Amino acid sequence: MEEETQKKDSQAKKAKNENTKKNHSSSSTKKSEVKKTYPKKEKKVPSNAEELKNIQDVVDEQLKVSIDNVEHGTHNKVPEPKVDTKEKKDNSKKENKIKEEKSLKPVEPKEVYVKETPKKAKRNVAATISLSLVFMLLVALIILSFIFAFLNRNSLEIIEGVSIMGVDVSHLTKEAAIEKVTQEIDNRLAQNLVFTHNDEKYQIIAQDMEVKYNVEEVVNEAYDYGRQGNIFIKNLDIIKTKFNKVNITPETTSNVEIFDSIVSQMETNFADCLKQAEYEIKGTKLKITNGKDGYTILKDELKDILEKKYTAITFNAEETVEVPVSLTKMNSIDIAKIYQQIYKPAVDATFTAEPYKITASEEGLDFNISLDEAKTIVSEPKESYEIPLKILHPSVTTDDISKDAFPDLLAEYSTNYASSNYNRATNVELCAKFMNGKVVMPGETLSYNKTVGPRTPGRGFKSAPIYNNGTTEMGYGGGSCQVSTTLYNAVLLANLGIVERHNHMFVIGYAPIGRDATVSYGGCDLVFKNTRQYPIKLEVTTYKRNCYVRVYGHKEDVEYDVKITSSRTGSIAPKTTYQNDSSLAPGETRTISSGSAGATAVAYRNLYLNGELVEKQLLSTDRYQAHNKVVARNPG
Repeated sequence: MEEETQKKDSQAKKAKNENTKKNHSSSSTKKSEVKKTYPKKEKKVPSNAEELKNIQDVVDEQLKVSIDNVEHGTHNKVPEPKVDTKEKKDNSKKENKIKEEKSLKPVEPKEVYVKETPKKAKRNVAATISLSLVFMLLVALIILSFIFAFLNRNSLEIIEGVSIMGVDVSHLTKEAAIEKVTQEIDNRLAQNLVFTHNDEKYQIIAQDMEVKYNVEEVVNEAYDYGRQGNIFIKNLDIIKTKFNKVNITPETTSNVEIFDSIVSQMETNFADCLKQAEYEIKGTKLKITNGKDGYTILKDELKDILEKKYTAITFNAEETVEVPVSLTKMNSIDIAKIYQQIYKPAVDATFTAEPYKITASEEGLDFNISLDEAKTIVSEPKESYEIPLKILHPSVTTDDISKDAFPDLLAEYSTNYASSNYNRATNVELCAKFMNGKVVMPGETLSYNKTVGPRTPGRGFKSAPIYNNGTTEMGYGGGSCQVSTTLYNAVLLANLGIVERHNHMFVIGYAPIGRDATVSYGGCDLVFKNTRQYPIKLEVTTYKRNCYVRVYGHKEDVEYDVKITSSRTGSIAPKTTYQNDSSLAPGETRTISSGSAGATAVAYRNLYLNGELVEKQLLSTDRYQAHNKVVARNPG
């Protein structure tokens, strides 16, 4: 039984070996066919040929199956060859032994060639054609890009499709674009923008705010389109801009101070504007006016609105815009802060000889009540409040500075009033007293009317002849013009500046023509300015019906000799006026006033240095009216 079994196994094994040889022969035939398409190198056979032969048979079988699967489209699933268990174990042992031998001696890998299928070949052809087309398209694109770039490289014009502030600048040079955009800007700036708040309307003119545009900068930006980057980016920008238009918005600047002033003025005109508490000083009273809540303009938002309006693509000046506002609460009255602002201590005048320096005195100002009392007053809910003030007087005034501080007599002048009656003479002496001792610091001005004050009986002035509306009449203060005329000539000789001066209506007798100065409280005034380097002091006195004005000070490095000249340049004939007088016989006449001629005159100040005339200054050209002849008659 065992012998039969062994005999069967031996026959089965022999049959299997023959099948394996057939398969090997078939595989070799197929490989031979493949070799016709893919030639391969000769392989070296390992020394253990018998052991490797079985492994080779298995590999050939798997290769055959793989080729069949590829040809029939079932290559994703490769079935494993069927091997019985015993043979599998033997093969496993052989494989392990072969692996050990391979680790000791490398075996040249076997090259496997698979015959390409028709479908794959078609796909490869299609891919090759596609790649060729893409390549040719890229080459054509590159060639066209170079041609396009060559045609545009020397162009000095802005590319098509670019606008600035809605103004089309396509195909324009920089200069032409600047001109075109500037014309549009000038047109916009010349138009008023209308803003509204409630029912109120306000206009804003951009030219008043000195609005400026960065025209050159945006034109350069427009010109740079299609000129930045490599050749492909340039061409892409040109094409994109042609179909997708580009608008460039410029930036604007304006005068901040003027803009703030316009906003402040607009806010002030609001019917419901915010009002903060205000105060003013009137004599010895501080008047405080309470405020109220109201609307204020949002300046930043208004500025943005203006900028967008003036740089918009479409400009419409007739379209009204609501002013952006915010309701703001008024500040409470800070009486302590107001006190700090108005309080001023008195300052005494000082003088030092080395170095020469005079410091003028200053009056101070203070509350005439305590700060707590003032806080109580403003705590009441009222529209306005009054706080009493007091003047703080310096211990040493500028006029108190001794004559030693004014060592040099700069100029003097005198006039005579011997013909004046008692009242007029009293007025002359009183005016001289008010003017005497006044010190004028460099750069300061002195007003005759403010210094002498009102000419009233309560201040000691008398009634005396004065000129009024072309006639001579009685009035308080008559004679004060004699002091102002004397002062005018002394100031001229001291080479001081004249701010205001008026000639008399008629020619006077106590000063040369063109060298008089009339004054009237509340009307004509004489005002001069100390244009010298150092302070000056006035000495105004009267003696034996003469009025003297002397100007003292400190001489400068360069002192001019001053001479005043004046002359009559023309004559104005008097007219004859008539008055009816029934006491006269019919046709009879009587001369009441013989009259006198008027005149025109001119006056100069001449400056001499070392005996030579260096400057001739025109002081005035004056006109004096004529005294009309007055005749009484009976017209009968």
